Amino acid sequence: MNCGVRIADCVSFVAPTPHHYTAGLPRRSPKDEGGSRVTICRFVHLTDMKTIRRLPPLLFLSTLLLAGALRAQPAPPFVVASLDDSTSYLANESFEGTIYLVDFWATWCPPCVEALPEMEEMYKEYHPKGFDILSLSFDSSDDRIRRFREKAYSMPWRHGRLAGGFNDVVSLSFQLQNIPHYVLIGRDGQIIAQGDDLHGKKLRKLLKEH
Repeated sequence: MNCGVRIADCVSFVAPTPHHYTAGLPRRSPKDEGGSRVTICRFVHLTDMKTIRRLPPLLFLSTLLLAGALRAQPAPPFVVASLDDSTSYLANESFEGTIYLVDFWATWCPPCVEALPEMEEMYKEYHPKGFDILSLSFDSSDDRIRRFREKAYSMPWRHGRLAGGFNDVVSLSFQLQNIPHYVLIGRDGQIIAQGDDLHGKKLRKLLKEH
């Protein structure tokens, strides 16, 4: 299940650009922190080969061709204000020479929160080897994120907030459709992999390889 897909309808499609998704049917419509209804859909990212293999034959072949275009895609440029230092900004250059995970999330998104214990464990293990994380929150205020980190999970990496949510310039540049969503970026600034399942064993395997 994924949180926060703000679209009127969910239809099955294969988009002609490598950062889009194959969309499934709506699951349910809970409310976000502001009380607005949020359509919940199951989106399959074009890097999710396990799920792609279960698609109908024609859709499988079309998706497989598009997935091949994902290799060596540069990460979109971004600049966000740092939540931990009001005088500084975080950008691609802030992570130069590292492998880093861009984590699009929100405190009100259950799947986002459920992934945090594993992310903290991975960070503790691989940060000394040059791995970093940038969490970009969809929450309505900086204080909400700070309180969450004080009371729930410390998330001891770098943080920013996307005030515009899915309409924020950073969200648009990454062509974001849902949260949680993760993008793993290599030392050369190229996207290694991305998708809502990019954590756990899959992330560990990629970090070992890079």
